Amino acid sequence: MGWGAAVHADEVVVPRLLCCRLPDHVTFDDAVIANLAATAVHALDRGGVREGDEVTVIGAGIVGQLLAQAARARTSGAVTVVDVSDERLATVRATAVRTIQGAEFIESGYETSSATRCAFVCVSGDATAAMGAALSWVAAGKFRGRVVAVGRFAASIDFSADLGNVDIRVASRCGAGYRDDEYLSGQRGVAVPPGEATVDHNLARALDLVASGVLGRRHMAIPVAAFTEAVSVYDRLRTDRSIVSVILRYEPVNGSP
Repeated sequence: MGWGAAVHADEVVVPRLLCCRLPDHVTFDDAVIANLAATAVHALDRGGVREGDEVTVIGAGIVGQLLAQAARARTSGAVTVVDVSDERLATVRATAVRTIQGAEFIESGYETSSATRCAFVCVSGDATAAMGAALSWVAAGKFRGRVVAVGRFAASIDFSADLGNVDIRVASRCGAGYRDDEYLSGQRGVAVPPGEATVDHNLARALDLVASGVLGRRHMAIPVAAFTEAVSVYDRLRTDRSIVSVILRYEPVNGSP
């Protein structure tokens, strides 16, 4: 992985700390999700998710789905995925994660729970409604909960006494040291906040989760196609809302994968 390094090309030059050796039983098609899974692992760290916590993920894109899969391995509390697209939620249900259609979640009541709540907002564009729903759900819990913003979006929040006591956090990038060329090339160390990890550690953790079967693309709609079919595959993205990403396979001249 690597911003500006792991690009679509026949040859790439990637900082050594952003490279992981694949276990023998893990295929490239399965391992390729590990880079985005590192974002999900980092987000769980930022949310401080512990055993027994209840987790809600708003946004069933690839990061949101990976986050929900990883959360199921970290807590025995309820894990819920919310999205406006029932097509995407249909694939999530196969993982035994509870799903709620977006409007239903936003308009529903918020029963008091005995568990600490953590909500992750994994959307794009204007996320005012999503953030409002997440804050209301977390604030209705018995204990002080947390809302974690994951990715890039804009939202307007009405800070008032009605909001209650909640922690709002941001999970940016995928761990300490990301986009730090000196650290990634091994020239210096980097400070790691308590409860978090470096980007290379998170990448390795994500790959371990893939290798153990905790994380997998089998329950996500991710077409696999040859690079020469990229145009037709991307055309499907305009009509098939269940698709969260696309895997393109290169076939170099020498025929090796």
